[in-house]
Amino acid sequence: MSSPREKPRIVIVGAGLGGLMLAALLEKQDVSYVVLERATKIVPLGSAMSVGANILPVYEQLGMYDDLLKIAKATECAIIKDQHGQVIGMLDETEYERRTGYQWLITPRPELHNLFINKVPKEKVLYSKKVTSIVHTDEKVCVECADGSTYDGDILVGADGANSVVRAALYKQLGEAGKLSASDQEPLTFSNACLVGTTDPLDPAKFPGVDGPTCLTVAAIPDNEPRQVQVCWFMNERLTEAISKGSEGFSSEDWGPEGAEKMMEQVKNFPCPIAPGLTMNDLFTATPKDKISKVMLEEKMFDCWYSKRVVLIGDAAHKMLPDGGQGAVNAMQDAVVLANRIYDMSDNSVKETEAAFSAYREERYPHAKASVESSNEFGKVFNGQSWYDKLYRKAVLSFMPRWVNNYVIDSMHYYRPMVSYLPQISRKGVGKVLPQTPAKQAVVLE
Repeated sequence: MSSPREKPRIVIVGAGLGGLMLAALLEKQDVSYVVLERATKIVPLGSAMSVGANILPVYEQLGMYDDLLKIAKATECAIIKDQHGQVIGMLDETEYERRTGYQWLITPRPELHNLFINKVPKEKVLYSKKVTSIVHTDEKVCVECADGSTYDGDILVGADGANSVVRAALYKQLGEAGKLSASDQEPLTFSNACLVGTTDPLDPAKFPGVDGPTCLTVAAIPDNEPRQVQVCWFMNERLTEAISKGSEGFSSEDWGPEGAEKMMEQVKNFPCPIAPGLTMNDLFTATPKDKISKVMLEEKMFDCWYSKRVVLIGDAAHKMLPDGGQGAVNAMQDAVVLANRIYDMSDNSVKETEAAFSAYREERYPHAKASVESSNEFGKVFNGQSWYDKLYRKAVLSFMPRWVNNYVIDSMHYYRPMVSYLPQISRKGVGKVLPQTPAKQAVVLE
């Protein structure tokens, strides 16, 4: 009888949703891992995000589904209004549950993040760990942080976002060896600016649009008490042209507190979509300053996702616009597929490690690319300012037939990767679902 293989030691850089999902999945494998987060603590920034059938089976596998339902609301319709509060059109999602077997849930990103923080042992998530140096060879990978601490392992996962330090180090080494594609050498550009925030609990008597079993235009999230609700809001600005950090049109001041204040001033008199007679300024006033942020919305599909013992997931590998609600979902799907491939490894050699990474990228790349493209299309519907974008928006919101809407729902949710080494969740809904890739090992963990 062959002896059991030595399990890999894994270093994850970044405690976002992708990194924490991977940590929760590795916890089930009883694999040695550590998560390095550069922030001193988790700051509850962000607005609402959607979670749907293409990731919810994994929440069931991890025993997190019921907890998710406590912080989320289902959405059946997205009403699109102009800056004067007039309805332009709507996206009808009433068929979503029948086709997918799940409700399309809207949840505050900070609350969802807290679910994962509570799922991962505290001692395995280390804060104030700004990565300054990465050395990776055929034998191991070593990470050094600004505080002088070092961490080595068999695998390094870059889950550290669009401006990934891990990706920068990986690409530097590949570039020096002449192995980096021309596309991956180009800087990240962004064509959208977004102002996001989450209010304190609101009074439904003043904001009647937040009181109800589902959320429509704005995600309304129940707090602990029956009639206290929060609103997650965002304001998106389409820039006239795409720019990068190094370009002439970029100013770091645009992205600090001054930039947020300036953008709020521009839109403060827009009608509040959930409270007739009020304005966006009423929502701004109800939102703590430390829960308001202005972010740049980059968009890029990277070619290289791995080399030797280093691999990228989430925004570090594929940065998409938020309009399709698929950025965080894709990061979590990456974590699921990568965890499955790590589970299937027969040893910790660099050959076996790269084979696992190759299988991970082969499965995930086409689906992530499709999400980048569909998110761009949703961006045109919600934010496009050209005459073509306005015509396209009118066609989608006013004239799209039911069968096309159902096709869009099915195409976005037929791919539902699950954890191969945990008990499987039965297929739900009437729409098409791709078969799961089984684990190489026959053992299914409880």
